[in-house]
Amino acid sequence: MPVHEAKSEEATSRPFKELIDRAAIRRLADAVAATGRPFRRALYTRRATAGLDELELKARVRQVAAALRDALDPDLEVATQTLVEALPEPIASDEPTSEHFLYWPYLQFVEEYAATPEHFELATSALHAMTQRFSAEFAIRPLLAAEPGRTLALLLEWTGDPSPQVRRLCSEGTRPRLPWGQRLPAFIDDPHATTPILDALVDDPVEGVRRSVANHVGDIAKDHPEVAIALCRRWRRAVPRRSSREDRERLVRHALRHPIKQGNAEALALFGYGEASVEAKLALSAPSAKLGESVRLELEIVSLSGEAQDLLIDYAVHFPRADGSLAPKVFKWTERSLDGGATLRLERRHVFRRVTTRSNRSGRHRIEVLVNGSAVAGRDLEVRAPASK
Repeated sequence: MPVHEAKSEEATSRPFKELIDRAAIRRLADAVAATGRPFRRALYTRRATAGLDELELKARVRQVAAALRDALDPDLEVATQTLVEALPEPIASDEPTSEHFLYWPYLQFVEEYAATPEHFELATSALHAMTQRFSAEFAIRPLLAAEPGRTLALLLEWTGDPSPQVRRLCSEGTRPRLPWGQRLPAFIDDPHATTPILDALVDDPVEGVRRSVANHVGDIAKDHPEVAIALCRRWRRAVPRRSSREDRERLVRHALRHPIKQGNAEALALFGYGEASVEAKLALSAPSAKLGESVRLELEIVSLSGEAQDLLIDYAVHFPRADGSLAPKVFKWTERSLDGGATLRLERRHVFRRVTTRSNRSGRHRIEVLVNGSAVAGRDLEVRAPASK
């Protein structure tokens, strides 16, 4: 979802779809009408609100964008310029709030009607303005798919833009696997296509821009871990004086979180984690749990080395699939330095939460402890659905 990781439902108890409600539709109408440009307000309101209660967020955004197209000047350039003139002042922070979802239909308008090679200049000019109010990371993608070279060249220029929202768009909009966004197969196949943009933004002064760079490299790591690791190795090796080594280290660690969780030896070695010489025992506070309950993990690690070792300690919960096999999900635990021959004892709780991103199946689960990417101890347990009332 645009605008970083949308925090709207944290700020309000309303569902996301209510960000585009009748009041929001009325506010957009007020802003468009204030431009003095041709605008059939009654037609817009009727079409934008038709069946609104049954529509989810993205469907509402599309419906409002279509209503704008019907109600604005039939000349696409005039209609697009009207929406640009209806925009508020650019946001001052790099962390927009739910208030800025209001302008998503403007971007949807550009994405659906203007983001074509024929209207390239019109669309990119509008997106440059609009992304300073609400992220254009979705709306830019049709242009990247249709005109990759031309669009990448423009975005590379924009990496020097004064606006952090514009600079963030350069990285976020070109992510190969942007969540909820149009997939860009050419960028998945060629992980080097966006490297100049990432190089230009790796030391951006705004954290939100740097985090986008890290997430972009994280996308690359899912398909081409060797490319992502080589890029991060280069970034760690050559840190300009003007740059913060701490900021770059944080970016690189976030960028390689996926291969690290997968136990990729090359990624782990980049941060000094070699093969661990340890013996481990894992105990669970209970042999079973219900969904919604927790178990306590009690871990003992004994060093078998005569020298100190840096340990990256995670754990994986293996959830049952429909076919009976188990699928692991890795959770972070801690990082420790363990002296030669020393013993480390750790505890933590794991909650078996109900989630919407995977099936909540009852049955045998397995918890494994990973040290520097390798499984060193594990236990099985039964997880059950709570009894229905």
